[in-house]
Amino acid sequence: MKRFIRKFRRLKEIAAVLTKHELGFLAGWMGLSRPGPEDDTTKKSLPLPTVYERIRMALEELGAAFVKLGQSFSMRADLLPPELIKELEKLQDNVSSVPYDDIKVVVEQELGRKAGVIFQSIEHAPLAAASLGQVHLARLPGGEKVAVKIQRPNIAEEMEADCDIISDITNFLQKYSPWKENYDFIGIGNEFIESLLSELDFYNEGKNADRFRQNFEDDEKVKFPKIYWEYTTRKILVLELIEGTKISNIEELKEREADLKEIAETGTRTYLKQFLEDGFFHGDPHPGNLFYTYDGKLAFIDFGIVGFIDDDLKGKVADLIYAITRKDPQGILNSFFEIGVVPSDVDVRLLKRQISKMVRKYYGISAKDVRAEEIIDDMFTLTTKYKIRVPPDFTLMARTLSILEGIVTKLSPEFVGVEVSRPFLEKLVKERVLSKWDLRQLLENFSDSATALVSLPGHIKYMLERIEEGEIIFKHKPIGLDKYTDQSRRNADKISLAIVVSGLFIGSGLILSTPYLWISITGFVLASVLCIILGVSIIRDKKSSK
Repeated sequence: MKRFIRKFRRLKEIAAVLTKHELGFLAGWMGLSRPGPEDDTTKKSLPLPTVYERIRMALEELGAAFVKLGQSFSMRADLLPPELIKELEKLQDNVSSVPYDDIKVVVEQELGRKAGVIFQSIEHAPLAAASLGQVHLARLPGGEKVAVKIQRPNIAEEMEADCDIISDITNFLQKYSPWKENYDFIGIGNEFIESLLSELDFYNEGKNADRFRQNFEDDEKVKFPKIYWEYTTRKILVLELIEGTKISNIEELKEREADLKEIAETGTRTYLKQFLEDGFFHGDPHPGNLFYTYDGKLAFIDFGIVGFIDDDLKGKVADLIYAITRKDPQGILNSFFEIGVVPSDVDVRLLKRQISKMVRKYYGISAKDVRAEEIIDDMFTLTTKYKIRVPPDFTLMARTLSILEGIVTKLSPEFVGVEVSRPFLEKLVKERVLSKWDLRQLLENFSDSATALVSLPGHIKYMLERIEEGEIIFKHKPIGLDKYTDQSRRNADKISLAIVVSGLFIGSGLILSTPYLWISITGFVLASVLCIILGVSIIRDKKSSK
């Protein structure tokens, strides 16, 4: 009952916010009642930006779950128009910090000790505040500087109602949306809810950080923070404090005489390794999550959003990138079919012409002048237009690549990322070719084929027995014989008609010498008419066969 009441109240809040931002049509569409006139007093004083801007503003006001929902959909360029995607990418967790006394309660409940005992010291003012939690600077008993990420009180309960509402919306879309045949709205909603619940469990973020540290343990130019697991719970994450300059602070980097081109190259190389080698990547590379440390390393923080690319998808991504670099429309088209789910009724020839038109934009343009973001936008415009469904992790990777390009361009406009990507692509292509000749794989394939060959006689015997017993019935339809079948049928009709005409002539002639002269004359007339019809039909068939 408590959950139902919380959900009901939340529905009223959502309806009020949507109406305030001139999105009342969405409230009505969702089956929510429109607030009374007293709730609409603010809307007249509000400016009227575009509908996409108003959607973004409404999501920010609705809080954590809906901000995360918007951020999630900003990665689904295969679902939404580019203008809305641009607005959703601006979504920020504009929340005020929670008082320290409330945060301290969470810490002591989770760790079972007083905060003053757990930490040598902890700053009361947070370093950063977000919708799910906030970060405080602290020192462990051993003196190590750490960042303590603490979940906001009761945030899990608040999100429970929002997740129920989001589930209701996706179920509605799956039943009544005109796009229900093309998109699995329930699957998309469940995937988002699962991702959100995963972010609420800080253990998962800690495991992600550990995995990145392991993947880059031999790279001296990259740093991922250490996790202090003895202090980490589902609601508290304690990690090594990263100290340095945000890579968005170009002026400070210049004052430190940092090599901006080298930072750009390191960032690009790091992400290419994540995409094309590890198959596990940091999915939120905005400038606030990337630092240039005081010992000259590129450091990452915030591991709540990550993406996964299996070996199969890695190969397809490499094929797509290779086709784009060669400006090969057929190769890009093939990649679309391999990576995405293409509707059965798509006009393949028209799609290929659209791809060729897209590729022609980049003829004669040097690699340094080609922007990955523009290519990605063009690609997703086509996937949206032709209702091609692509894996969510692929869209997350594409969005990550676009953000990375923006960061790299600000750091070093003359940097050409294609040169850094070439070794990774060549290595991946070689591995794909060699894998086809891998001895173990060949033996496995041979074993599978041998097993199938041995079992084949048994399968054939089983099929024959089912046929004999009448359990299997074969149906066949001759292909290409319709023309000849129709002609044979017409010829048979003509022969029958000729026989009838002959019979009429003969019978009428025999009756001619009898008292029934009128019958004889009627027979001759009818036979003559039928004879004319037969002649006309023969002439027409001769003309049509020429």
